[in-house]
Parts: sequence; C-alpha cells; structure tokens
Amino acid sequence: METSYCDIRKLTEYIFRHDNSRGKNDLFEDRGYDIGDAENLKEEPERQAKEKY
Repeated sequence: METSYCDIRKLTEYIFRHDNSRGKNDLFEDRGYDIGDAENLKEEPERQAKEKY
C-alpha cells in the first residue's frame, strides 16, 4: 500500500500565516477553519491522493 504525505507546515506556516498570507488564510477562515484545524485539513489531500493513485 502506498502512502501519501501532506506536510503540515504547508498549512501552519503558509496558509495560516497572518503576517504575509496574501489572503490565503481568509479562504479558510471565512469557512470557519483556523490553525487548530490544520491536522484535519492536511488529511484531506492525503486521502484524495490515496484514492487517485
């Protein structure tokens, strides 16, 4: 079984970075997500990759 991995830093240090987010964090926060949801959010692309590949 192959595994997929989404580095949590993509969310914690890129998406939810408020000092230079260029609005990326707004896309998630407007939908009710915050940095506390990062672990759950990273699981979705991992799940999708497992299904597709």
